[in-house]
Amino acid sequence: MTNQPAKKAAPKKTSPKKVVVENAPQTDAMEPRVSIDIAAIGRWSFILGVALAVVAALVPTGTIEIRWFIYPMLVLGLVSGAIKFSKDEEVHFILLTISLVVSQSVFQNLFSTVPQIGPYLNAIFTTLMFFLASALVALIVKNIVRWFGAR
Repeated sequence: MTNQPAKKAAPKKTSPKKVVVENAPQTDAMEPRVSIDIAAIGRWSFILGVALAVVAALVPTGTIEIRWFIYPMLVLGLVSGAIKFSKDEEVHFILLTISLVVSQSVFQNLFSTVPQIGPYLNAIFTTLMFFLASALVALIVKNIVRWFGAR
């Protein structure tokens, strides 16, 4: 008897599944509508907002207008604050934002004394504080709407 490996069955080829939105009118010419992953939008808006805050802090002043960074950070913060955080994450995010604001105000003078990277650290914390504060405003508004909607 020879020990031969068992033959593997060929994998089945399946077509990608499309999620159809209920109650959507469809005709033979229309493709079914695909659902949008809201959690992924919230997650990516948060990641992009943090990255944009760091990039905005590292751009030398005077080279580009700051509004090209502020408005997208504001929109990304509002979007991520409105849809990213679950009820369990809300308290942690609120504490994170408050601790960042307190640490920024306490360590602002300390960061400026570090010779090479101090101004950059100060700028990064400032822009992150702006982004997270806009996300916090959206989270607060979401909770107020949820609170009044529950009554």
